[in-house]
Amino acid sequence: MMGTISLLEESISGTNWETLQRLDGLFVFYHKQWWCKLQMFYQFKKLNALFNEVTLLIMAVSMVVGSMCGIDSLGNLGERLE
Repeated sequence: MMGTISLLEESISGTNWETLQRLDGLFVFYHKQWWCKLQMFYQFKKLNALFNEVTLLIMAVSMVVGSMCGIDSLGNLGERLE
């Protein structure tokens, strides 16, 4: 996933140590939450692209098969199947 994330890696002068520790915990929590949501978004985009490709393939196959079978607008089979 990712390495250790901390706000305390660099020394900052003039700040309260307890406040930094509390903010460090919040930063780790929200960074993990952001990272997980980003990964879910990328998975959704991949799944959406896959569904679009499958839909286009089904449409193309149905257009080819429909034109070969000669089904008219009423659903009756034409003479091409004989």
